[in-house]
Amino acid sequence: RNVTLDWAPWVLLLADQLWIRNLGADSVTLTTRGGGGKPQPPASLRLPLAVRVDRLALGALRVESDGAPLEIGAIALAYEGGTRFHHLQLERLVSRWGELAGTLRLQAERPFALEGAATVSSTALPDWPLQAKLALHGTLEDIRTQSEVTLRELPMAAEARVAPFAALPLRSARLHTEALELTTLVAAAPSAKLNVAIEGEQIAPRGLQGTL
Repeated sequence: RNVTLDWAPWVLLLADQLWIRNLGADSVTLTTRGGGGKPQPPASLRLPLAVRVDRLALGALRVESDGAPLEIGAIALAYEGGTRFHHLQLERLVSRWGELAGTLRLQAERPFALEGAATVSSTALPDWPLQAKLALHGTLEDIRTQSEVTLRELPMAAEARVAPFAALPLRSARLHTEALELTTLVAAAPSAKLNVAIEGEQIAPRGLQGTL
């Protein structure tokens, strides 16, 4: 709804590049349908020509699928990619869960090496505000992440290894914090400081096992 477009058609003719200076819309609705079967990694992510989007801004995005629709608020980003790589600069994404910003660079051919970083801010649970910094690297089929998280003034560190196309995507996860003050979590708890580490892995579609 209310789409605006500012682009440079002469670049497409002279330099074999699609250059969009600005693309915006008040709202966009996408409809997807599940393909069924086991998800498979793509054979290639090459585009037939270079694409550059200086700014894409949406007031709202609604994704409709076989399940409940996904509602996302404002989105602002920039993109550049083509035959060798994809580079996404996410300025802002707002949803009912919080706000996200970050960057991602992904190679267009196997093994689809990737590297990125993100920040997350959430007050979805007013009594448990969350701030996080996330770094990720690896490949599209084997993503490794490291995070620094602050949850209700409690600093934590987390690592995870994710295989998005595997039957059990969460290969491993670890969350640890030092000098955990119990009163930070429960005001009525006795004063005590603990070092806590939680490690686990996925053993079933809805099952995890680990140690504390």
